[in-house]
Amino acid sequence: MRNPLVSVIMPVYNVENYVGAAVGSVLNQTYGDFELLIVDDCSTDRSIEVVRSFDDKRIRNIRHDCNRGLAHARNSGIGAARGSLLAFLDSDDVVVKDRLAKQTSFMHAHPDIALCAGWHRSMSRDGVLDPWENRITIDPDALNASLVFTNLFNASTIMMRREAVPDGGFRNVFAEDYEFLVRMALKYRLALLREVLAYYRQNPSGITGTTTMDKMLQDQWKARFVLLDLLGVAATTHYRDAHFSIINSRGNLDADEVKCLHQWFMTLVAANNRVRLFDPAAFERAASYIWFSRLYQASGSGFEAAKLLFCSTLGFRHSQPAMPRFKFLVKAMMHRPFRRDAINQHD
Repeated sequence: MRNPLVSVIMPVYNVENYVGAAVGSVLNQTYGDFELLIVDDCSTDRSIEVVRSFDDKRIRNIRHDCNRGLAHARNSGIGAARGSLLAFLDSDDVVVKDRLAKQTSFMHAHPDIALCAGWHRSMSRDGVLDPWENRITIDPDALNASLVFTNLFNASTIMMRREAVPDGGFRNVFAEDYEFLVRMALKYRLALLREVLAYYRQNPSGITGTTTMDKMLQDQWKARFVLLDLLGVAATTHYRDAHFSIINSRGNLDADEVKCLHQWFMTLVAANNRVRLFDPAAFERAASYIWFSRLYQASGSGFEAAKLLFCSTLGFRHSQPAMPRFKFLVKAMMHRPFRRDAINQHD
Protein backbone atom coordinates (compact mmCIF):
# COMPACT_ATOMS: atom_id res chain seq x y z
CA MET A 1 0.00 0.00 0.00
CA ARG A 2 1.29 3.47 -0.89
CA ASN A 3 2.51 5.55 2.02
CA PRO A 4 0.66 8.80 2.74
CA LEU A 5 2.45 12.08 2.10
CA VAL A 6 1.76 13.51 5.57
CA SER A 7 1.97 11.96 9.01
CA VAL A 8 0.11 13.95 11.66
CA ILE A 9 1.63 13.19 15.07
CA MET A 10 -0.59 13.70 18.12
CA PRO A 11 0.70 12.80 21.60
CA VAL A 12 -2.18 12.01 23.97
CA TYR A 13 -2.18 11.99 27.75
CA ASN A 14 -5.31 12.36 29.89
CA VAL A 15 -7.21 14.71 27.61
CA GLU A 16 -10.54 12.91 27.33
CA ASN A 17 -12.44 16.21 27.27
CA TYR A 18 -10.46 17.64 24.35
CA VAL A 19 -8.96 14.87 22.24
CA GLY A 20 -12.19 14.26 20.32
CA ALA A 21 -12.17 17.82 18.96
CA ALA A 22 -8.48 17.50 18.06
CA VAL A 23 -8.95 14.21 16.20
CA GLY A 24 -12.09 15.47 14.44
CA SER A 25 -10.30 18.58 13.20
CA VAL A 26 -7.66 16.40 11.53
CA LEU A 27 -10.10 13.94 9.99
CA ASN A 28 -12.13 16.85 8.55
CA GLN A 29 -9.19 18.29 6.62
CA THR A 30 -9.78 19.30 3.00
CA TYR A 31 -6.50 17.50 2.21
CA GLY A 32 -6.81 13.73 2.55
CA ASP A 33 -3.41 12.13 1.88
CA PHE A 34 -2.39 11.71 5.52
CA GLU A 35 -2.21 9.32 8.44
CA LEU A 36 -3.00 10.34 12.00
CA LEU A 37 -0.61 8.81 14.54
CA ILE A 38 -2.11 8.82 18.03
CA VAL A 39 0.66 8.26 20.58
CA ASP A 40 -1.06 7.39 23.86
CA ASP A 41 1.46 8.16 26.61
CA CYS A 42 -0.16 5.70 29.04
CA SER A 43 -3.31 7.71 29.71
CA THR A 44 -5.28 6.79 32.82
CA ASP A 45 -8.57 8.37 31.74
CA ARG A 46 -10.89 7.68 28.78
CA SER A 47 -8.71 9.41 26.18
CA ILE A 48 -8.00 6.28 24.15
CA GLU A 49 -11.67 5.27 24.23
CA VAL A 50 -12.57 8.61 22.70
CA VAL A 51 -9.98 8.07 19.97
CA ARG A 52 -11.26 4.57 19.22
CA SER A 53 -14.77 5.92 18.76
CA PHE A 54 -13.57 7.32 15.42
CA ASP A 55 -13.87 4.69 12.68
CA ASP A 56 -11.27 5.91 10.23
CA LYS A 57 -8.52 3.81 8.64
CA ARG A 58 -6.18 6.81 8.58
CA ILE A 59 -5.82 6.58 12.36
CA ARG A 60 -2.95 4.53 13.78
CA ASN A 61 -2.60 4.00 17.52
CA ILE A 62 0.66 3.68 19.43
CA ARG A 63 0.63 3.09 23.19
CA HIS A 64 3.45 3.57 25.68
CA ASP A 65 3.57 1.08 28.54
CA CYS A 66 4.46 3.92 30.93
CA ASN A 67 4.23 7.69 30.91
CA ARG A 68 7.37 9.04 29.18
CA GLY A 69 6.48 12.65 28.50
CA LEU A 70 5.72 14.82 25.49
CA ALA A 71 9.15 14.66 23.88
CA HIS A 72 9.24 10.84 23.92
CA ALA A 73 5.69 10.68 22.58
CA ARG A 74 6.56 12.93 19.64
CA ASN A 75 9.68 10.87 18.94
CA SER A 76 7.60 7.67 18.96
CA GLY A 77 5.38 9.25 16.34
CA ILE A 78 8.36 10.33 14.25
CA GLY A 79 9.81 6.81 14.40
CA ALA A 80 6.53 5.24 13.25
CA ALA A 81 5.67 7.84 10.60
CA ARG A 82 5.31 6.72 6.99
CA GLY A 83 4.90 10.18 5.49
CA SER A 84 7.70 12.32 4.13
CA LEU A 85 6.11 15.37 5.79
CA LEU A 86 5.50 15.44 9.54
CA ALA A 87 2.80 17.64 11.07
CA PHE A 88 2.46 18.10 14.83
CA LEU A 89 -0.66 18.78 16.86
CA ASP A 90 -1.15 18.82 20.62
CA SER A 91 -4.19 16.85 21.68
CA ASP A 92 -5.99 19.76 23.35
CA ASP A 93 -5.68 22.04 20.30
CA VAL A 94 -7.54 21.94 16.98
CA VAL A 95 -6.54 22.81 13.42
CA VAL A 96 -8.39 24.76 10.76
CA LYS A 97 -9.84 22.59 8.00
CA ASP A 98 -7.38 23.60 5.28
CA ARG A 99 -4.20 23.57 7.37
CA LEU A 100 -2.69 20.50 5.69
CA ALA A 101 -3.66 21.72 2.21
CA LYS A 102 -1.96 25.08 2.75
CA GLN A 103 1.19 23.66 4.29
CA THR A 104 1.72 20.82 1.82
CA SER A 105 1.28 23.29 -1.04
CA PHE A 106 3.81 25.62 0.54
CA MET A 107 6.35 22.87 1.13
CA HIS A 108 6.05 21.66 -2.46
CA ALA A 109 6.57 25.20 -3.75
CA HIS A 110 9.57 25.85 -1.45
CA PRO A 111 11.93 22.86 -1.48
CA ASP A 112 14.54 24.97 0.36
CA ILE A 113 12.32 25.20 3.45
CA ALA A 114 12.73 22.37 5.99
CA LEU A 115 10.02 23.46 8.43
CA CYS A 116 7.05 25.79 8.29
CA ALA A 117 4.55 26.92 10.89
CA GLY A 118 1.80 29.53 10.94
CA TRP A 119 -0.32 31.90 12.97
CA HIS A 120 -2.57 30.63 15.74
CA ARG A 121 -5.59 31.88 17.61
CA SER A 122 -6.17 31.25 21.30
CA MET A 123 -9.33 29.72 22.70
CA SER A 124 -10.61 29.09 26.19
CA ARG A 125 -10.69 25.71 27.88
CA ASP A 126 -14.33 25.50 26.77
CA GLY A 127 -13.48 26.24 23.13
CA VAL A 128 -14.50 29.90 22.97
CA LEU A 129 -12.27 31.64 20.44
CA ASP A 130 -10.33 34.74 21.41
CA PRO A 131 -11.10 37.57 18.94
CA TRP A 132 -7.38 38.37 18.78
CA GLU A 133 -5.15 36.46 16.34
CA ASN A 134 -1.42 36.03 16.80
CA ARG A 135 -0.49 37.78 13.55
CA ILE A 136 3.30 37.60 13.25
CA THR A 137 4.63 39.48 10.24
CA ILE A 138 8.37 39.18 10.73
CA ASP A 139 10.66 39.37 7.71
CA PRO A 140 11.10 35.73 6.50
CA ASP A 141 14.88 36.16 6.31
CA ALA A 142 14.94 37.23 9.97
CA LEU A 143 12.87 34.30 11.26
CA ASN A 144 15.74 31.93 12.08
CA ALA A 145 17.62 34.66 13.94
CA SER A 146 14.51 35.56 15.96
CA LEU A 147 15.01 32.36 17.99
CA VAL A 148 17.92 34.06 19.75
CA PHE A 149 15.39 36.48 21.27
CA THR A 150 12.12 34.57 21.61
CA ASN A 151 10.01 31.77 20.12
CA LEU A 152 7.49 32.89 17.50
CA PHE A 153 6.45 29.33 16.60
CA ASN A 154 3.40 27.45 17.89
CA ALA A 155 4.05 23.71 18.08
CA SER A 156 0.54 22.81 16.85
CA THR A 157 1.19 24.55 13.53
CA ILE A 158 4.53 22.93 12.67
CA MET A 159 5.06 20.85 9.52
CA MET A 160 8.52 19.66 8.53
CA ARG A 161 10.39 17.30 6.23
CA ARG A 162 11.10 13.97 7.92
CA GLU A 163 14.69 13.86 6.67
CA ALA A 164 15.40 17.15 8.45
CA VAL A 165 14.63 15.85 11.96
CA PRO A 166 17.72 16.60 14.10
CA ASP A 167 19.62 13.73 15.71
CA GLY A 168 17.76 12.57 18.78
CA GLY A 169 14.53 14.30 17.77
CA PHE A 170 12.84 16.10 20.64
CA ARG A 171 14.73 16.22 23.94
CA ASN A 172 13.12 15.72 27.32
CA VAL A 173 13.08 19.31 28.60
CA PHE A 174 10.15 21.64 29.28
CA ALA A 175 11.04 23.82 26.28
CA GLU A 176 11.35 20.79 24.01
CA ASP A 177 9.80 22.50 20.98
CA TYR A 178 12.00 25.61 21.34
CA GLU A 179 15.15 23.54 21.82
CA PHE A 180 14.21 21.48 18.76
CA LEU A 181 13.68 24.64 16.69
CA VAL A 182 17.06 26.05 17.76
CA ARG A 183 18.82 23.00 16.34
CA MET A 184 16.73 23.23 13.18
CA ALA A 185 17.51 26.93 12.71
CA LEU A 186 21.26 26.33 12.82
CA LYS A 187 21.04 24.00 9.84
CA TYR A 188 17.93 24.73 7.78
CA ARG A 189 15.65 27.53 6.61
CA LEU A 190 12.41 27.89 8.56
CA ALA A 191 9.22 29.64 7.45
CA LEU A 192 6.09 31.12 8.99
CA LEU A 193 2.88 31.24 6.94
CA ARG A 194 0.72 34.32 7.42
CA GLU A 195 -2.35 32.15 7.92
CA VAL A 196 -4.17 31.00 11.07
CA LEU A 197 -3.55 27.26 11.10
CA ALA A 198 -4.56 26.21 14.61
CA TYR A 199 -6.58 27.16 17.64
CA TYR A 200 -4.48 26.95 20.80
CA ARG A 201 -6.41 25.94 23.92
CA GLN A 202 -5.62 27.75 27.17
CA ASN A 203 -5.64 24.59 29.29
CA PRO A 204 -4.54 25.02 32.93
CA SER A 205 -4.25 21.24 33.32
CA GLY A 206 -1.80 20.99 30.41
CA ILE A 207 1.96 20.86 30.77
CA THR A 208 2.37 24.65 30.71
CA GLY A 209 -0.22 24.93 33.45
CA THR A 210 1.40 22.37 35.74
CA THR A 211 5.11 23.23 35.34
CA THR A 212 6.72 25.73 37.69
CA MET A 213 7.90 29.04 36.24
CA ASP A 214 11.45 28.42 37.53
CA LYS A 215 11.61 25.11 35.65
CA MET A 216 10.20 26.72 32.50
CA LEU A 217 12.77 29.53 32.54
CA GLN A 218 15.65 27.23 33.41
CA ASP A 219 15.00 24.95 30.44
CA GLN A 220 14.38 27.86 28.08
CA TRP A 221 17.67 29.42 29.11
CA LYS A 222 19.57 26.14 28.61
CA ALA A 223 18.18 25.88 25.08
CA ARG A 224 19.06 29.51 24.34
CA PHE A 225 22.55 29.07 25.80
CA VAL A 226 23.52 27.03 22.73
CA LEU A 227 22.97 30.12 20.60
CA LEU A 228 24.62 32.47 23.09
CA ASP A 229 27.66 30.21 23.24
CA LEU A 230 27.97 30.22 19.45
CA LEU A 231 27.68 34.01 19.53
CA GLY A 232 30.45 34.15 22.11
CA VAL A 233 28.23 35.94 24.64
CA ALA A 234 28.67 35.28 28.34
CA ALA A 235 25.28 36.37 29.62
CA THR A 236 25.36 37.77 33.13
CA THR A 237 22.69 36.92 35.67
CA HIS A 238 21.48 40.51 35.29
CA TYR A 239 20.88 40.12 31.57
CA ARG A 240 19.42 36.64 31.96
CA ASP A 241 16.88 37.87 34.49
CA ALA A 242 16.13 40.94 32.38
CA HIS A 243 15.66 38.81 29.28
CA PHE A 244 13.07 36.54 30.83
CA SER A 245 11.30 39.03 33.03
CA ILE A 246 10.68 41.21 29.97
CA ILE A 247 10.39 38.69 27.12
CA ASN A 248 7.88 36.59 29.07
CA SER A 249 6.05 39.57 30.55
CA ARG A 250 2.37 40.02 29.82
CA GLY A 251 2.09 43.17 31.86
CA ASN A 252 2.97 46.77 31.19
CA LEU A 253 6.68 47.58 31.07
CA ASP A 254 8.31 50.77 32.19
CA ALA A 255 10.93 52.70 30.23
CA ASP A 256 13.83 51.44 32.38
CA GLU A 257 12.92 47.82 31.69
CA VAL A 258 12.83 48.39 27.94
CA LYS A 259 16.14 50.30 28.10
CA CYS A 260 17.70 47.29 29.81
CA LEU A 261 16.32 44.96 27.16
CA HIS A 262 17.60 47.28 24.43
CA GLN A 263 21.11 47.17 25.92
CA TRP A 264 20.99 43.38 25.94
CA PHE A 265 19.76 43.21 22.35
CA MET A 266 22.53 45.56 21.21
CA THR A 267 25.06 43.28 22.94
CA LEU A 268 23.68 40.36 20.92
CA VAL A 269 23.75 42.36 17.67
CA ALA A 270 27.40 43.30 18.24
CA ALA A 271 28.28 39.68 18.97
CA ASN A 272 26.59 38.43 15.80
CA ASN A 273 28.37 41.11 13.76
CA ARG A 274 31.66 39.62 15.00
CA VAL A 275 30.99 35.91 14.48
CA ARG A 276 28.27 36.10 11.78
CA LEU A 277 26.29 33.16 13.10
CA PHE A 278 23.34 34.70 11.23
CA ASP A 279 23.33 37.23 8.41
CA PRO A 280 24.00 40.54 10.25
CA ALA A 281 21.25 42.49 8.50
CA ALA A 282 18.68 39.72 9.13
CA PHE A 283 19.79 39.47 12.76
CA GLU A 284 19.27 43.21 13.29
CA ARG A 285 15.81 42.98 11.74
CA ALA A 286 14.95 40.13 14.12
CA ALA A 287 16.17 42.17 17.11
CA SER A 288 14.24 45.20 15.88
CA TYR A 289 11.02 43.25 15.44
CA ILE A 290 11.09 41.70 18.91
CA TRP A 291 12.30 44.88 20.59
CA PHE A 292 9.48 46.97 19.10
CA SER A 293 6.91 44.43 20.26
CA ARG A 294 8.20 44.89 23.81
CA LEU A 295 8.58 48.65 23.45
CA TYR A 296 4.84 48.65 22.69
CA GLN A 297 4.36 47.29 26.22
CA ALA A 298 5.92 50.48 27.61
CA SER A 299 3.44 52.81 25.92
CA GLY A 300 2.12 53.82 29.32
CA SER A 301 5.47 55.56 29.94
CA GLY A 302 4.42 58.20 27.42
CA PHE A 303 7.04 60.40 25.77
CA GLU A 304 9.90 58.32 27.21
CA ALA A 305 8.65 55.26 25.34
CA ALA A 306 8.23 57.18 22.07
CA LYS A 307 11.73 58.64 22.43
CA LEU A 308 13.18 55.13 22.76
CA LEU A 309 11.75 54.23 19.36
CA PHE A 310 13.25 57.19 17.52
CA CYS A 311 16.59 57.31 19.35
CA SER A 312 17.53 53.64 18.94
CA THR A 313 19.28 52.21 15.90
CA LEU A 314 16.94 49.22 16.29
CA GLY A 315 13.84 51.35 15.97
CA PHE A 316 13.44 51.11 12.21
CA ARG A 317 15.63 48.15 11.21
CA HIS A 318 12.54 45.99 10.69
CA SER A 319 9.77 47.17 8.41
CA GLN A 320 6.90 46.96 10.87
CA PRO A 321 3.39 47.45 9.48
CA ALA A 322 2.33 51.09 9.76
CA MET A 323 -0.71 50.44 11.95
CA PRO A 324 1.14 49.01 15.01
CA ARG A 325 3.60 51.94 14.90
CA PHE A 326 0.76 54.43 14.66
CA LYS A 327 -1.12 52.79 17.54
CA PHE A 328 2.03 52.72 19.65
CA LEU A 329 2.64 56.44 19.16
CA VAL A 330 -0.99 57.29 19.94
CA LYS A 331 -0.93 55.15 23.08
CA ALA A 332 2.40 56.67 24.16
CA MET A 333 1.19 60.24 23.64
CA MET A 334 -1.93 59.44 25.66
CA HIS A 335 0.02 57.44 28.27
CA ARG A 336 -2.21 54.48 27.51
CA PRO A 337 -0.81 51.10 28.60
CA PHE A 338 -1.28 48.16 26.28
CA ARG A 339 -3.83 45.48 27.20
CA ARG A 340 -2.21 42.26 26.06
CA ASP A 341 1.00 40.75 24.73
CA ALA A 342 1.73 43.00 21.78
CA ILE A 343 3.74 41.08 19.23
CA ASN A 344 2.28 42.71 16.14
CA GLN A 345 -1.16 42.95 17.72
CA HIS A 346 -4.03 44.47 15.75
CA ASP A 347 -6.43 45.59 18.47
